[in-house]
Amino acid sequence: MEMVGQIMEVAELSPLPYAKGADLGRIRDFLLVLEGDLSPLLAQIGINMKLGTDDFAKRFWAASWGSHGDIIALVLETLITIVRLRAEKRQNSRYSVKREDFAEAWRLLIARHSPLKFNPFKRFDAPTLGDIQDARKGLEQKKQKEELQLPTAPKGRGAMIWR
Repeated sequence: MEMVGQIMEVAELSPLPYAKGADLGRIRDFLLVLEGDLSPLLAQIGINMKLGTDDFAKRFWAASWGSHGDIIALVLETLITIVRLRAEKRQNSRYSVKREDFAEAWRLLIARHSPLKFNPFKRFDAPTLGDIQDARKGLEQKKQKEELQLPTAPKGRGAMIWR
């Protein structure tokens, strides 16, 4: 255990940026790396997955706010679900992973913590920078509201003990 701890290096990755169109390249490159790592294994079990598109780059960034770990979790949870369903139904035909396949994983893993008011994988069009900036503004306003709230004393019966 000590030897593993000495060999293993932990690196904290900052979220992938997406403030302008050129930033999509980094996100798409990260998705291409994931796709490349998983493709040989998936090909053996008859699953095809193409992630390296601008459409998926926008959807995955919006779904994860650029967090590498959340992107990986979404991909893995989706693949686990697909493999389980195919095993239960004893399907051997080829299958291509679609954007709708990621929608349920996003709902289960990230939706309750996301500032987005929609599922980025269910929408027909990918989230735009405007959608993302609106969500950021909402987060900032919510944060400011929470900072400004002062505790208040109770009212009614028993309120005298607070004075």
